Amino acid sequence: MSTDDKSLAPVEHKIRQLTAVRRALADLKPEVALDRILSAENPTALVHSFPDQDLHLLIHDVGLHDALPLLKLASERQWTYLMDMETWQRDRIDLDAFTHWGALLLSVDPERLVRWASHDKLDLFEYYLNRNIEVIVREHDQDPSDFGKDWFTFDGLFYIRVCDHPSDQLAPKSVQARHFSGQRRQFLNDLLQRLADEDHVRMQGILLEAVHVIPAEAEEEAYRLRNVRLAEKGFLPIDEAASIYQPLDLDEARQLARQQARHLNVSSPSPVQPGFARRMAAEKRRFSSMLQAFDEGALGARLTTELAGLANQIIVADQKQPRSREEINSAVHKACGYVQIGMETLAADAGTASDETHQAQLFLRQHTLSQLFRIGYGRALRLKWRADRWQEKAWYQRRGLALTFWGERWMGLLGGLLIKKPLCFDALQSDGLYREFVSLADVEKTAEALTQIKAMDTLLAALDLDFSALKGHLLTFANLLLTGWACTQISGGSGVAPISLDPFRTFFSDQLLTPPKASRPERPRQVRRWAKQSFLDWLREGSGFSETQIRQQLGLPLEQLFEEIESELGRVAPRDLDPRFILLFIIV
Repeated sequence: MSTDDKSLAPVEHKIRQLTAVRRALADLKPEVALDRILSAENPTALVHSFPDQDLHLLIHDVGLHDALPLLKLASERQWTYLMDMETWQRDRIDLDAFTHWGALLLSVDPERLVRWASHDKLDLFEYYLNRNIEVIVREHDQDPSDFGKDWFTFDGLFYIRVCDHPSDQLAPKSVQARHFSGQRRQFLNDLLQRLADEDHVRMQGILLEAVHVIPAEAEEEAYRLRNVRLAEKGFLPIDEAASIYQPLDLDEARQLARQQARHLNVSSPSPVQPGFARRMAAEKRRFSSMLQAFDEGALGARLTTELAGLANQIIVADQKQPRSREEINSAVHKACGYVQIGMETLAADAGTASDETHQAQLFLRQHTLSQLFRIGYGRALRLKWRADRWQEKAWYQRRGLALTFWGERWMGLLGGLLIKKPLCFDALQSDGLYREFVSLADVEKTAEALTQIKAMDTLLAALDLDFSALKGHLLTFANLLLTGWACTQISGGSGVAPISLDPFRTFFSDQLLTPPKASRPERPRQVRRWAKQSFLDWLREGSGFSETQIRQQLGLPLEQLFEEIESELGRVAPRDLDPRFILLFIIV
């Protein structure tokens, strides 16, 4: 072993130890993790070893008040990340947030903050001073009493006044605004006092420079430097981050795989890899199991870093704020879902099973996670484009019908496809009706339903029913078709109109449902086979389509329609029919 190898071995060993400790802390409750950190043998080294984003999340999980010891132990690099994430609103510095976080850092380590502000972050702090204070240099013949009570000085020469409010904001009126105003005055006074105590001449120079700062230029330069720092972590400018939603077809993906085959997996791993994304991805067991095979080495480090960067890019593209675990968790799960769809798409194209771990691992070696995401998202986006093109010329749209015409399930599905970023409709989930697509099965199931909706729209266009008499009623494709068919069975006419209750009762008992069985009276009655065939014949004669065409394109949704009739009316006796509770037929 060479001398260099011997000197590196203890460093690598220490890095592995700190990594193991951080992984163990990730499984603990935030307050327990905080206690473990503070009681560690070398808490400073442990906190410094945290990736910036992991520490940021931990601070918010613990709570700012309780996390002050972590802020004191954090490095200047980690301070910079916190200020980058917490003190900006889009491309503008949030002066109140800057004051709040500056005051926190000043309270935990005033000497280090003063050095940091007056050297490493001098341009940023001079911009902040420019927006918050006024400075006057007293002339030799000027009496101190000429200055008002709002002015203060440390040397009798430079007089300083804290502005009532930043020049681009309204005067504080709310309780919160008054709090920030008082906090700002206290922070500026304490900061300048400590700066004067440390180096009075330098403090005077900073004040002179601050009053001559051009705010627009200083803020623009600060924003540029912030973007450079954050781009390394996947927080790209919004126009660049949005490129993650640009579809990638399979031919392009294969070409990229050939171009990057030599260098994709040979880069050396960074000793500090963000672990938040991989931990959150563990909830997606199928995807996480594929990553486990690359737990060590350069490839595992690449995937861990890429997953964090991909999640951050999604957060920027979706214009979210990465300050809560919920927002970040949502972005990680979105990344995992579309990467999974991308791998399943490649597997289907290769003619292999989508759940073959070896095949999936091969795709992870050949492609970056962002490429797999774009392949997967492209499947959902092309489905949305298909829905958009159809809606422009759809029959229901031409007839002025709302999306509710398609009933709850199909309306939900179309609603998820017609928005800017498509979502999967899932009425069974507990936290809302929509979620991200997470598998190729989701995409294919939605595509199949869209095909059925288009076929139903084409059928309705061919039937060309006159439903003007139904104006004022909640119209759906189901009650339009069933009411139209029932009208022909009851009156023999071709028009569609609300049905009177008594004729409907006769139709209901004699033609629609089978009579109850004496042996099993509790069982719901079923739609008669004759009724199903009669309905099919009515569709065939009115549309001009063959029975085979109708069965092939709409067999399943029509069968589901009959199942809904049995579910809604199968246990209702004819005498108990009430138009208020009948949704599948329009009854008066």
